[in-house]
Amino acid sequence: MSLPGFYIVGAARSGTTALWATLRRHPGIFLSDVKEARFFAFDSGRPPRHGEPPPGGPWESDQAAYEALFAAAEPSQVVGDISPRYLITPGTAERIAARVPDARIVAVLRQPVDRAYSYWMLYRRAGIEELSFEAALADGPRRDAEGWFPGLTYLEAGDYRRWLAPYLSTFPRTQVLVCLHDELRARPAETMRRIVSFVGADPDRLRDHEMLERNAAYVPRSDLLERAASLLSPLSQRVLPEPALEAGRSLLRRMNGTRPQLDPRLRARLEPFVADQVDALRELAGVDASGWLEGSQVAAA
Repeated sequence: MSLPGFYIVGAARSGTTALWATLRRHPGIFLSDVKEARFFAFDSGRPPRHGEPPPGGPWESDQAAYEALFAAAEPSQVVGDISPRYLITPGTAERIAARVPDARIVAVLRQPVDRAYSYWMLYRRAGIEELSFEAALADGPRRDAEGWFPGLTYLEAGDYRRWLAPYLSTFPRTQVLVCLHDELRARPAETMRRIVSFVGADPDRLRDHEMLERNAAYVPRSDLLERAASLLSPLSQRVLPEPALEAGRSLLRRMNGTRPQLDPRLRARLEPFVADQVDALRELAGVDASGWLEGSQVAAA
């Protein structure tokens, strides 16, 4: 078994779970049941950074176990790995290139303030983040300087000038596709065809162009209900099919979830950072992200 031929490297909270669920339905594409294998983020043997979830399975450090995730792929299928950790882990681009020099790299990027706020809601929901969003942003430079997991620095994790540059300098430009999360939501059919074609599959065989919404961000009203939703899968996965489990989790979280809007004054103060990211994408990848400066609202993804 060879290594995957394409890698969707992020960004986290930018629709990668929905993308994984959608691409899995393409008969010419094989993605493992493990959505985030993260092998190239951990194969250097490094320990987890402060606040970073530890490896979730042997495939994150053992190449044989990693390759076994894709053993069921048919010879006619293109094989991919969707691991958002790859974008924000230094050295990952070089490690992929060393083993798969002709790899296709896809980066789906979201408006960085919206992405940061979505990440903060995720960690608040999980009970990992105790600070308010504004306080956590203020603490971001300290966390970054101390080597924390970038997910917990929030804004720094959306510094696309910093994280995208290694991929664009390591791989030929023709092997890197940069898409915007906005495009997936506004023009799903067109954008999905573009991604499917880029990774080497037939876009005409995509069964459903509509993105399947997954992993939406929210803050729980009740910690008890949130724990019940989290326990539903391990307690029931042996007796209930996954669609029934997903429906149950979604129902509990719709009942329990709230999506507070970001303070417009804070959003306005962060506009210079967003403007720098717009400039970075134009300079590095020729991508027009100027729509990010028009005051987008946090979307569920």
